[in-house]
Amino acid sequence: RQLSRPDSPPVPTEWTPQQTDPELIQVGRLSQEYNSVVQMVKSSLPTATLMKVERIQSKHLWKKYCQTKDDIAKKIGTGQAPEMLLFHGTRDNPPEKIYCGEEGFDMRLSSDGLWGRANYFAADARYSDAYSHRPPAPFGGTQIRQMVMAKVIIGDSKEMPQERSLRRPPEKPGSSANKEIRYDSVNGITGGHRVYMVYNNSQAYPSYLLTYSQARNVVQLLEEVGEPG
Repeated sequence: RQLSRPDSPPVPTEWTPQQTDPELIQVGRLSQEYNSVVQMVKSSLPTATLMKVERIQSKHLWKKYCQTKDDIAKKIGTGQAPEMLLFHGTRDNPPEKIYCGEEGFDMRLSSDGLWGRANYFAADARYSDAYSHRPPAPFGGTQIRQMVMAKVIIGDSKEMPQERSLRRPPEKPGSSANKEIRYDSVNGITGGHRVYMVYNNSQAYPSYLLTYSQARNVVQLLEEVGEPG
């Protein structure tokens, strides 16, 4: 089985062969990959108990993301576009609407936020927890929560105060009517948390679906969702 065709960008080294696209791959609890994700979550959300970490393998969305990354790298002339692993909560929208959709993250479905209409991501899991998705039974109702961990191309990011009228990043110094040059993303502080906004759907790739709980007794819930070794 081929992970990617010759005309497709190389997929991440941790990806495994898949039968369908997209496909969710449950990450083993004893792996370094799993431990790295847990450490990122617990650094700001120590009360969370990770019940499942599922790797999202979408060749379709990955190809779009890589093309955008290449375009931004050429634009800023660094050879590599800066990217970060960030958190995203979907509230009432099931996360599969993102990783099973044609667009992936889709800011057309977003309401205007503190930095306008964009795809919002947080450096801290604690911030995104407030926007987490609460799956219906059999996952335990309000006890179980889900959020997405995403790769986000921040490129040349502009820190700025809140501005609800934004629809794209602001122009950079030196931009003119003959040659418009804009920042690649915007970032700012809200509630003591650093958040990043991108105004291009393909600047973010949903890497992991996190299923977790903050309930004290999670033994029964762990049995319900199941885990690989």
